[in-house]
Amino acid sequence: NSREKEGETMNRNLFLYLRELNLTDEEIKYIEQNNQFIYQTSKEHTKLVLDKLREKGITEIELKNLLVKNIYLVTETLDRINKLDNIYINYLNFSNEEIKYLLITNANTYSVSPIELKNIIDYLTNTGYSIEIIKKFILSNPQVISFTLEELKRNLI
Repeated sequence: NSREKEGETMNRNLFLYLRELNLTDEEIKYIEQNNQFIYQTSKEHTKLVLDKLREKGITEIELKNLLVKNIYLVTETLDRINKLDNIYINYLNFSNEEIKYLLITNANTYSVSPIELKNIIDYLTNTGYSIEIIKKFILSNPQVISFTLEELKRNLI
């Protein structure tokens, strides 16, 4: 890692916070080596992001597993999470319990493109599917939210 060679390391408070979440030194090192945004992230920011996930009912063990599966959650922007929440809650009418299910079955639930997800929903509604049908479709195929519109079209054929 070029940043390691330059002597740059993640914020010490963030490192300690990740340890508090029971991530192992190896898991933290993997995040640090593979998530270039880690160097600009603070404990406070990460805590705000993870608190949003806790609001959905995610337990500490589930949270640790999510961070191992999706190393970008540590540095995800609140703007993206809020935009996705707007889609999940206000457009698709997902409950916190349903969002938690999505998170557990697709660790990228809050790392997908809000624009691409909205395009998928718009495409499906324009094809004649109701929001309720789209909601059921997503809950039974959580990986769909990670698709681009083109991937969705290819998989529906």
